Amino acid sequence: MDELPRHLTSAEARRSGVTRATLTASGLVRTHHGLWVADLPTTLDEAIAQAGAVIRCPWAVCGWSAVELLGLPDRRSWQPGDPVHVCVPTAAGRVRREGIVSRKGLERRRVVDVSGIPVVAGIWAVADVLTDPLATHEDLVRLCDGYLHLGGTAGSLVAPASLDRRGASRLRGALRDTRHGAESPRETDLRLLLAQAGLPEPEQQVRLVDAGGATVCRFDLYWEEFALGGEFDGDGHRTERGRWRGDRRADRRALLLGHRRLRVTSDDLMPDRRHETVEEFRTSMVPVRAPAGGRLVRTVDSSPLVLPW
Repeated sequence: MDELPRHLTSAEARRSGVTRATLTASGLVRTHHGLWVADLPTTLDEAIAQAGAVIRCPWAVCGWSAVELLGLPDRRSWQPGDPVHVCVPTAAGRVRREGIVSRKGLERRRVVDVSGIPVVAGIWAVADVLTDPLATHEDLVRLCDGYLHLGGTAGSLVAPASLDRRGASRLRGALRDTRHGAESPRETDLRLLLAQAGLPEPEQQVRLVDAGGATVCRFDLYWEEFALGGEFDGDGHRTERGRWRGDRRADRRALLLGHRRLRVTSDDLMPDRRHETVEEFRTSMVPVRAPAGGRLVRTVDSSPLVLPW
């Protein structure tokens, strides 16, 4: 019915004298026990707003929902029908409602505001997903790389990994493969693919400058002994005309100085193409006889993290 709001709780309906039969006839849909809405959520923000309307205690978004809101690399983006992950105080007990996955311990977590939504801080979001059985080693390395890229410290990742708690051993394993320097999840994927194939470990975000000090290019991955760079190209490198032309010019200038660069796309990281990608890098790793031209500038320390175990 047009006179009904687009969402209301069962308690609000009772106070207004609206019966269950009226709610059903109005076309409103029950997304959670005690909540009726005109439309099912199509975004994570909408799903969080609907979940928050029926939680009767303090709460904050946690787990993979928090990872997505914080801009960290997610296992996969939220899709309609997926649950919302929230954390509540231990004394309140878990929220047992369809569409909500809850955990206790809000009082032990730092909470930040993301566009008006309470969200557990980054390190807690990382810690909360460690027990997800669907999360792979690569998912966790991608997440840790992204955490460092957004300003998190290696020490704050080491702290939960050192505790005797569920998921700590998985985090320790991920940190052995975590590096500073990845600027996208796909850069991490490329680095891990090559490392798991036994190829030498690269440096990351190495800038090449010419004799005049001008930047020629910046390599996502770089092997100095082979004067070889690796680059992951997202679709923006193809669809943005100026960027595409700039990439081609940078490749030519780098090659004139003796530096080669192999570019890969998402297709090259698919299961049926990974072997071919690895072999392209393997056959390109030929030691150079003389130092290549230009000067290399290291912008990050991408060596393995110093770990206490």
